This record gives sequence, C-alpha cells and structure tokens, in this order.
Amino acid sequence: MNRWLFLCGFIGSVVTSQSVFATSSQSHELEYRVQWGNSFLGRTVASWEFDANSYQLSGTAKSEGALSFFYDFTGDNQLSGKMVNGTYQPVRFSSQSAYNKEAYDTEITWQDGQDRPDYRTVPEPDLEKYFPLDEATLDNVTDPYSAMLTALDVLAKTGSCDGTYRLFDGRRRSDLTLVDLGNATLEADRPWSFSGDAVICGSANKLLGGHQRDSDFDNDEEPDFEKVKIYVAKLHDKLMPVRIEIDNFFGDVIVRLNVRDSRF
Repeated sequence: MNRWLFLCGFIGSVVTSQSVFATSSQSHELEYRVQWGNSFLGRTVASWEFDANSYQLSGTAKSEGALSFFYDFTGDNQLSGKMVNGTYQPVRFSSQSAYNKEAYDTEITWQDGQDRPDYRTVPEPDLEKYFPLDEATLDNVTDPYSAMLTALDVLAKTGSCDGTYRLFDGRRRSDLTLVDLGNATLEADRPWSFSGDAVICGSANKLLGGHQRDSDFDNDEEPDFEKVKIYVAKLHDKLMPVRIEIDNFFGDVIVRLNVRDSRF
C-alpha cells in the first residue's frame, strides 16, 4: 500500500514540461483522483509557479472513501528550486505527512558546491522497521518532483521516456527508471478525465535504503516495467501525466488527471 500511495503523491503532484523554461511567470493547479474500480481512494492537488529562473510547488494528498477507515493518509509537500544551465535544481524540499494519525516530517536542503544535501527527519527512523540509509548513496540526488520535471523535459526533447533518476525524499533513497512502452489513444472513461493520444512510460523503482524491512520489493528480481504505467500526453501545449495504472494483487489502481477542474 505504501508503494502506490507514495507514487500517486509523487506523480500526481507533477504538473508540466516545457522544452524551453518559461520566460514569464506561469501558474498551474492540477488535481489527480485515485480510484480502484468505481471506489475513490484518494486525490492529490498541486499548485505550481514557474518563472525564468525558479520553480515552486505546494501540493497536498489525502486518502478518501473506504480506504480512510483502514489506511488514513494526509500529506503536504513544498518544493522550491532554480534553473541551473537549463536543468531543474532543487533548493529545499519539505514534507509533512500522517499515516493513521502518526506524523512524519522531513526537510532537505541543497547547498551550492555540495554533492550531498542536508536533511532532517522527525521522528528518526526506527531501524528495526526500516533499512538504514547509506550516506554514500546520497551524492547527486534530487527530489522526486524535480526528477519528474526533468523526465518530462527529456521526453519533450528526445521523444523517449528512457532514463534513470537518483531520488531522495528525506527518508527513502531509490533509483527510478523509466522506459518506453509505446503509444495509446485514451478514451475519457470518466466525465472529467482525459481523452486523446498518449505516450506510455513504464516505471520501476530500485530501493536503496530507508524503506520498510517487511516491504514486498525485491531488488534481486528483474524490474517489471508493466506494473506501473504512466501515460503522458500534451495538454494545453505542455506534456503532463494524464493517467497512471498500478497493477496490484487486488486489481488495478488508476490515477486520472481531473481535466475538468484543473487550472492550466
């Protein structure tokens, strides 16, 4: 369950890609809804601000419906970053979340000239429940949201999803790999969802520390890029994720962009 809730918050908070960064201020607000069949499980709402030299995110995520009775989740994320030689460079990322009333806070800051960021977590991870972080793996990491912006720019410039990104969210360290899985034409299966042509990016996450010891992930297995499929489409002249399909043992969880109520 942690796997897809984290992924939904991650991708659902990402907004757009532009092959040339905005030369004037732009703002966007996107809503993604998470469903299992016709049951709502949660939603994320993200507000982004872009200008020629910087970007900012303020995003929220929460569980809804029947899921909240078993796995109550809320989260707030804030990100500020700057453009460095045409790339997205995070400056500060913070996250406040609660799982079944247990609160977790993280903050990461990137200092100029340092390979590794500074970070703090409250509470400190219980190493009986979580694998430790190897500090040596924190060189040249980025936050998940800046990484997805970079991935969308790569797709806009090259036409390919292919790439690997060194992620760190303050607690978990992983390598996210995206690959091309072809194209699709989506139909609006909800009154508020996207219809049109999309590129399919398969994704797989290699966990390198900070994850639960009883996690069902196995890094020794060959990555299955079909388990999490991200559909990316051009909407209002910008590339963005419009649908995510997550294959679970109890059935597919689908994250859809709410085209009707989002502000582009």
